[in-house]
Amino acid sequence: MALTIPDWKEKNPADIGIMLVELLAYAGDYLSYRQDAIATEAYLGTARKRISVKRHARLVDYNMHDGCNARTWIHLEVTEGVSGVTLPGNQNGNAIKFATTVPGQATVIKANTSQADEFFSKAGFEVFEPMHDLVLDSRFNKLSFYTWGKTTCHLSEEETTTTIDGHIDDLVGKILVIQEVASPHTFSAADADRLKRHAVRIIKAEHGHDILVGNSEAPEDPAGRPITKITWHDEDALPFSFCINTLTPEGEVVTTANLLGNIVLADHGHSIEEHITFTKQKKSPLLQSVPLSYASVYQDQPTMPASKAIINQPDRARPSIVLRDVETPTVLWEPVGDLISSQFNQRHFVVEMENDGQTRI
Repeated sequence: MALTIPDWKEKNPADIGIMLVELLAYAGDYLSYRQDAIATEAYLGTARKRISVKRHARLVDYNMHDGCNARTWIHLEVTEGVSGVTLPGNQNGNAIKFATTVPGQATVIKANTSQADEFFSKAGFEVFEPMHDLVLDSRFNKLSFYTWGKTTCHLSEEETTTTIDGHIDDLVGKILVIQEVASPHTFSAADADRLKRHAVRIIKAEHGHDILVGNSEAPEDPAGRPITKITWHDEDALPFSFCINTLTPEGEVVTTANLLGNIVLADHGHSIEEHITFTKQKKSPLLQSVPLSYASVYQDQPTMPASKAIINQPDRARPSIVLRDVETPTVLWEPVGDLISSQFNQRHFVVEMENDGQTRI
């Protein structure tokens, strides 16, 4: 500007002249990049787009990943009438969806209704979907520790076994979450540490009795109070200690921890259906719903430790998308990392994502 218009004195960014100059400079830079885009994106050292960098890296046998979604454990509390019902996992997007708390919103919303469409059109919450089937059982809503008559009882760090009250069947292979329900210091449920929770996979459950304590439900039973001793994986050993119960200054025994059953593993994302059109002029269509989630493959195994099930592996994550031909809806196209090893007759496609989340097929 000093060379073109020597008398120009204004330097305030809010000035209309400065604004126009900055706007033209931006447009000029963009046009300059577009003119040199092919040469710029052709080399790893100068490429700016994530897709270009990812392609260059693949040529030297390095696979860049696109991140991975989050996983979490969800507890379901059910009534007795629901026991035995199977909660279906996510199968081709047809899954029950869990949303984080929304003030003023109903707890349960029926799918494929105007109410559901209105809810999902809002912002300010996250959606999770179950990753496996779960048979619901009201017996597992809440389980109590058995403290053997002690008024102050703890579970130590690195512990892998404990005892619960009553005879509970079908525990092996199940996930239980140990949680703090009241502060061991203030004895108040409001002061409980909500971060003090730990999921474990039960590998052994043995029924037994405490012969020194009578059975309150059957006083005539000489065997004593029924209990169940449970053991979980060494990999699921407690990362911190739990106070199970404690004694207040007034002499009252307060329960400060319990166990939760009916636990399902869920991952972050909202499955939707989108219609995509491929034409000769539009060979790489842009997805309208972004960002696309990437998730590592999960196979529900009753022997897998809970600590391993919750872990995602970004380097093995795949785009959570499948293509279905309108004319042959039963035939699915599978997403792959690249087409280098794909045969001409295989139904494979590649998903490429930019830094801003824009995704092309």
